[in-house]
Amino acid sequence: MQLYYETNKNMKYLYPILFVIFMTSCALECIDKKTGLQKSSQTITESKQNKVFLFEMYSSKEIVHLDSSRTFQVVNSWVEKNWHYDCINNKAVLKIDSAYQFIIDAKYNGKFLHTEYYLMKKDTTFGNGLNSQLCFDYNSEDTISLLVAQQDTTNWKFKTIKELEFVKRVLKRHTVNLKTD
Repeated sequence: MQLYYETNKNMKYLYPILFVIFMTSCALECIDKKTGLQKSSQTITESKQNKVFLFEMYSSKEIVHLDSSRTFQVVNSWVEKNWHYDCINNKAVLKIDSAYQFIIDAKYNGKFLHTEYYLMKKDTTFGNGLNSQLCFDYNSEDTISLLVAQQDTTNWKFKTIKELEFVKRVLKRHTVNLKTD
């Protein structure tokens, strides 16, 4: 009888522990993918694999010298459909939204602070810090103008270093005139 009592006493702790482990392991994929939050692809390859890629954009300048020791280089830029993960049956499932986003894959040389250099649209007072995810809303423009700017920490104003233009890549299609007699 004593053995049964000791086993039962230990089981009352084991069941809740097993329950927690089971519940977290089932939805772990959903937690890892941060379901519900808007996502953007890190590379064009990932965008194409996720079937959200629309087209490439080309930059007017690939390398921007920010100062004597730091550069910002546009590696690739593209437009893709907005997307996020939903948790369905404890699995993260990619869901495509109706809006679009313009993404820049960049390389950096030199030491960067997130609050020093920004990439921003002309008509805004905020932007994305360089050395972070460079993602902007896309509204069917053929050309997107962005400013590379440095923020003055004494008055919080931006000084434009360079203006970059990104142009939609257009594939030329050959037309064939068929003559019928």
